[in-house]
Amino acid sequence: MKTTLRPSKIKGILSNNIKSMAATLDDYVRRPGHDFSRNRKLTFETMLQMLIGMGGNSLCKELYEWFSFSKDTASVSAFVQQREKILPSAIETLIHRFVASCDESVLFNGYRLFAVDGTDLRLPTNPNDSESYMKNESNTKGYNLVHIDAMYDLMRHVYLDASCPTEKRDERT
Repeated sequence: MKTTLRPSKIKGILSNNIKSMAATLDDYVRRPGHDFSRNRKLTFETMLQMLIGMGGNSLCKELYEWFSFSKDTASVSAFVQQREKILPSAIETLIHRFVASCDESVLFNGYRLFAVDGTDLRLPTNPNDSESYMKNESNTKGYNLVHIDAMYDLMRHVYLDASCPTEKRDERT
């Protein structure tokens, strides 16, 4: 049985993949040549690191923690604006590259162990995005939501795949 990768090595592999993607930034942004061209606190690399590493806290708390509670913490509005510049395929590409970089099978009694789960991700409100825009009677403003399904290798401690199905579905059907 092969040993699992150490956290420091995993973090280094992720960081190298993010840097590699930043070198070809125009492939992953909505407006190539324009998005992330100015020097800001929330660079493309920082945004990917935060999006991958964020917990379940409010966006405000996540930002304060990321910037070590500094008075120069980026605003929630700045984060939302920077996040909107990144194509959804960027996260998918990062995960696929990362998994390929870490690919060494670790078996448990001859089997690979996976966990699969889904979650909803709230996006900036955009009523023009019919695929993700939701509105119900109790919330007259509406909101945008995408569902993400992810597969995690329990032995290697890495995500193997993630997808954002575009169909609106009820998981009970």
